[in-house]
Amino acid sequence: MILALGLVVHGPASAAGDFEGGVKAYQRGDFEEALRQWLPLAQEGMPFVQVLVGSLYAFGQGVERDDAAAVQWYRRAAMQGSAQGQFNLAVMYENGWGIPADADKARYWYTEAARQGREDARERLAALTSPPPEAEPPAVSSPKPSDDAARRNEPAAAPSPAPVEAAARSDAAPPPPAADA
Repeated sequence: MILALGLVVHGPASAAGDFEGGVKAYQRGDFEEALRQWLPLAQEGMPFVQVLVGSLYAFGQGVERDDAAAVQWYRRAAMQGSAQGQFNLAVMYENGWGIPADADKARYWYTEAARQGREDARERLAALTSPPPEAEPPAVSSPKPSDDAARRNEPAAAPSPAPVEAAARSDAAPPPPAADA
């Protein structure tokens, strides 16, 4: 019993250290190190970290840009109820990035994200219903890592950043995450 308690107490602390190490690496522009720190956490099923890993792939930070890999990570997070993952997956479906374009699936995932209070998802749903003639596609938004949200594994507690401009989707990196956001 004591051994099990020790593992439970020690497990989250070491996972938080990996997460924090990834945040620090990301902030200094060492995206490869951020990926090394976050990938095990994402593979363990932490939805917020899965979104971060997906964003590294979507923006080609620390890895070759790979929209299909980004879709896989966003889908994992979305299936666990991450509003950020749902929104980003909807964007990928809407634009055909890494997956065949599918307006019905985009609407589905925007709806799921909107149910969790994502105003940007509501706006995209309205645009899909009656798109303006010169509308630009939305950009995948890059979340800011949050110590507390990741530690508690609460995707809904993650901050909801403003979408990155469409031009930034293909060329520039998203803003760095804040360690104590």
